[in-house]
Amino acid sequence: MLAAASVLDARSSWGRGTEPAAPGPNGRFSARSVEIKSAIVGAGVAFQWVALRHHNQKIEKPLSIANLAAAGLTAGAAVHNLR
Repeated sequence: MLAAASVLDARSSWGRGTEPAAPGPNGRFSARSVEIKSAIVGAGVAFQWVALRHHNQKIEKPLSIANLAAAGLTAGAAVHNLR
Protein backbone atom coordinates (compact mmCIF):
# COMPACT_ATOMS: atom_id res chain seq x y z
CA MET A 1 0.00 0.00 0.00
CA LEU A 2 2.84 2.37 0.78
CA ALA A 3 4.45 1.88 -2.62
CA ALA A 4 1.13 2.38 -4.43
CA ALA A 5 0.39 5.53 -2.42
CA SER A 6 3.87 6.86 -3.19
CA VAL A 7 3.40 6.30 -6.92
CA LEU A 8 -0.01 8.01 -6.79
CA ASP A 9 1.46 10.94 -4.89
CA ALA A 10 4.36 11.29 -7.34
CA ARG A 11 1.98 11.18 -10.30
CA SER A 12 -0.36 13.74 -8.78
CA SER A 13 2.56 16.05 -7.93
CA TRP A 14 4.29 15.89 -11.33
CA GLY A 15 4.95 19.37 -12.72
CA ARG A 16 3.43 21.17 -9.75
CA GLY A 17 5.18 23.36 -7.24
CA THR A 18 3.56 21.53 -4.32
CA GLU A 19 6.50 19.51 -2.99
CA PRO A 20 8.59 21.50 -0.49
CA ALA A 21 10.47 18.40 0.73
CA ALA A 22 11.74 17.36 -2.71
CA PRO A 23 11.71 20.27 -5.17
CA GLY A 24 13.22 19.90 -8.61
CA PRO A 25 15.64 22.36 -10.19
CA ASN A 26 12.94 24.94 -10.95
CA GLY A 27 10.93 24.40 -7.75
CA ARG A 28 8.52 21.99 -9.40
CA PHE A 29 8.12 18.25 -8.86
CA SER A 30 10.34 16.50 -11.42
CA ALA A 31 12.40 13.36 -12.00
CA ARG A 32 14.83 14.52 -9.30
CA SER A 33 11.92 14.78 -6.89
CA VAL A 34 10.86 11.21 -7.73
CA GLU A 35 14.42 10.05 -7.00
CA ILE A 36 14.41 11.77 -3.61
CA LYS A 37 10.96 10.43 -2.72
CA SER A 38 11.92 6.91 -3.83
CA ALA A 39 15.12 7.04 -1.77
CA ILE A 40 13.18 8.07 1.34
CA VAL A 41 10.61 5.27 0.92
CA GLY A 42 13.37 2.77 0.05
CA ALA A 43 15.36 3.70 3.15
CA GLY A 44 12.28 3.18 5.29
CA VAL A 45 11.58 -0.22 3.74
CA ALA A 46 15.23 -1.24 4.15
CA PHE A 47 15.15 -0.22 7.82
CA GLN A 48 12.00 -2.27 8.33
CA TRP A 49 13.50 -5.29 6.61
CA VAL A 50 16.56 -5.16 8.88
CA ALA A 51 14.41 -4.59 11.96
CA LEU A 52 12.17 -7.55 11.12
CA ARG A 53 15.17 -9.82 10.66
CA HIS A 54 16.42 -9.01 14.16
CA HIS A 55 13.18 -8.47 16.13
CA ASN A 56 10.64 -10.50 14.20
CA GLN A 57 7.73 -10.89 16.61
CA LYS A 58 8.07 -7.76 18.73
CA ILE A 59 8.20 -5.19 15.96
CA GLU A 60 5.97 -6.65 13.24
CA LYS A 61 2.70 -5.07 14.41
CA PRO A 62 4.12 -1.55 15.05
CA LEU A 63 5.78 -1.55 11.63
CA SER A 64 2.54 -2.63 9.98
CA ILE A 65 0.71 0.22 11.69
CA ALA A 66 3.44 2.68 10.67
CA ASN A 67 3.22 1.52 7.04
CA LEU A 68 -0.55 1.88 7.02
CA ALA A 69 -0.32 5.36 8.55
CA ALA A 70 2.36 6.45 6.07
CA ALA A 71 0.31 5.08 3.17
CA GLY A 72 -2.75 6.95 4.42
CA LEU A 73 -0.88 10.23 4.76
CA THR A 74 0.73 9.83 1.35
CA ALA A 75 -2.58 8.95 -0.31
CA GLY A 76 -4.15 11.96 1.40
CA ALA A 77 -1.45 14.19 -0.05
CA ALA A 78 -2.15 12.74 -3.50
CA VAL A 79 -5.87 13.42 -3.16
CA HIS A 80 -5.07 16.98 -2.07
CA ASN A 81 -2.84 17.43 -5.15
CA LEU A 82 -5.61 16.25 -7.47
CA ARG A 83 -8.06 18.91 -6.28
